[in-house]
Amino acid sequence: MLMQSATPLGALENATEFLPRHIGIDAADEAHMLSVIGEASRRALIESIVPRSIARSRGMDLPAPLTEAAALAELKAIAGKNQLLKSFIGQGYYGTHTPGVILRNILENPAWYTAYTPYQAEISQGRMEALVNFQTMVCDLTGMPIANASMLDEATAAAEAMTLAKRSVKSKSNVFVVAGDAHPQTIEVIQTRAKPLGLDVMAAAEAILTVANAKMAGAVRVVSIERGHDPRQFAYMPFGGGGALHVCAMMREVGVGTGIVPRYPGVTSALGCVMADMRHDAVQTLNKPLADLDVADLRQRVATLAATCQQRLDSAGVKFVEVQEIIALDMLYAGQTHTVQVPVAADALSHEGIRAAFEAAYRAAFGRVLDGIAVRVMNLRYARVGVRPKFDLTVLAPQTTTVNPSLGVQRVFHAGRWWDAARHARLDLPVGTRIDGPAILEQPDTTVWLEPGFSATVDPLGNLLVRADGEGAA
Repeated sequence: MLMQSATPLGALENATEFLPRHIGIDAADEAHMLSVIGEASRRALIESIVPRSIARSRGMDLPAPLTEAAALAELKAIAGKNQLLKSFIGQGYYGTHTPGVILRNILENPAWYTAYTPYQAEISQGRMEALVNFQTMVCDLTGMPIANASMLDEATAAAEAMTLAKRSVKSKSNVFVVAGDAHPQTIEVIQTRAKPLGLDVMAAAEAILTVANAKMAGAVRVVSIERGHDPRQFAYMPFGGGGALHVCAMMREVGVGTGIVPRYPGVTSALGCVMADMRHDAVQTLNKPLADLDVADLRQRVATLAATCQQRLDSAGVKFVEVQEIIALDMLYAGQTHTVQVPVAADALSHEGIRAAFEAAYRAAFGRVLDGIAVRVMNLRYARVGVRPKFDLTVLAPQTTTVNPSLGVQRVFHAGRWWDAARHARLDLPVGTRIDGPAILEQPDTTVWLEPGFSATVDPLGNLLVRADGEGAA
């Protein structure tokens, strides 16, 4: 018995299946839709809508349609030509590891990324649902009434937030405040988007800096003018990584004539820790009338504190040129609430010696003593100081004698306008070099901003002596 020949596999495939699956209408559906809108055919509908100037006179020259399997194979071949490269799009982008449970159950789950409509490629509905879940979680964790999430990249999302803020507030101001520590690409996108809208990002940034300078100047006045000192009789010395950026602004705000920028402002505090004498303090409460004070017990307390503090100095492993001790008593007259700290020598720890020291300290503070009133001793204070060898600051001074050319020019927004500021490698400047503002002096631990109308000169220790010498400094 002869078997029938098998039907070829290609004959079993419905070559027209792909089109109706994704478009989904047949001739009857089309006729019904045309009757509803009152057109005889699709051609008549197109001719009544599309302007003659852009309408095609003949059909498009397209290749023969592909089956679904062939279309997928061709797309896969095209996608295979892509090269996987590392992105250097900007700061704020980091490699991440997505846990498998999230990858399988969310990112690879069609229920989450179902297309918004059959003919759109956006992963809309599922992604928006994920964003809503994220926003709800943020609200639950922070207690805030509202949270924001975006399908955009950070920079574009920030620009959209700016335009939303502009549309939703009643203020007529065109100043938009942006955090100075935002990623550079975020700031640049905001600036690009702000320009056609008439929003001024740079003015806002300078306004924030002006407020910060005013607050710092206020703190300087608290420790100078409000204590009876004229700041014009002092020099201003900034330190810390950011202090040198504000040296000229502080001089203008406070009226100081000279600024001293240390050789290494960013590590000045650390240098101070290395150079400063080492000191250990101890305090014990006595709270007794001087007449009832047990002097022998007091001397024993001093000896015990001296031994304890010396042990702490020895544990540091630091060589000292000498060790000093400071003994003081907090004392007052009976009935008073504020004590006077009274230095007392070790060989003067007696009733008579302590009284004499108290009266001398009280007279120095208040101009007189109070006769006939009992004296009370509140606290014993002891300090042991390990004196370190003096640090020779000349070792930090620049050794070069050649002035190198500028590193280039940097555009800087200052006082409402742009300036071309020369850039210099600050540590390469030899002694005696003078730099006129506007200029940027760069070094690993800080940046010095020299405003227009100011100049800086390198002194023999490598410090920068900053002075105002022009109209731009007003």
